[in-house]
Amino acid sequence: MHRIAQNAFLHAYRLFIARGLLRRAWGRRLFYTAYELYKRLFEARDIAALRAYVPECGLVIDVDANVGFFTERFARWVGPAGRVVAIEPEANNFAELVWRLAAKGLAGRVEALLEALARHGYAPHVLARGGGGARACARADLDAILARRGYTDLLFLAGPN
Repeated sequence: MHRIAQNAFLHAYRLFIARGLLRRAWGRRLFYTAYELYKRLFEARDIAALRAYVPECGLVIDVDANVGFFTERFARWVGPAGRVVAIEPEANNFAELVWRLAAKGLAGRVEALLEALARHGYAPHVLARGGGGARACARADLDAILARRGYTDLLFLAGPN
């Protein structure tokens, strides 16, 4: 049953893209409502376990933030005195991330950055955009991105390899 439901969500996603429904406001809202449900049911069922690692008034770095599923939760958990740095390289996802944070009253806790990360140094990065053109986005080292913004005293940072 789990696999059938997951496949249904993924099929719906492909239809939304193919039919251009994400270009319409109602289509985006419907899609992102289903996306939240999909993340909660299939990809992040145990998200509450992360809460123990996010102190109130803390700093969280969310790399490849996408549209902010985790960013939103981190922003609530760190509270008004905490900070989340959300790094997302894709322009459409970044725009949705910023919109969602503002709509949920969390923009003041999150510094959203339209950047791409490189493991070592600088490398060109081109991101395709649906419906026309591409936008070049320079890759930068995570330490350099954070240092430019004054985040230099990080004691621990974990994420996907």
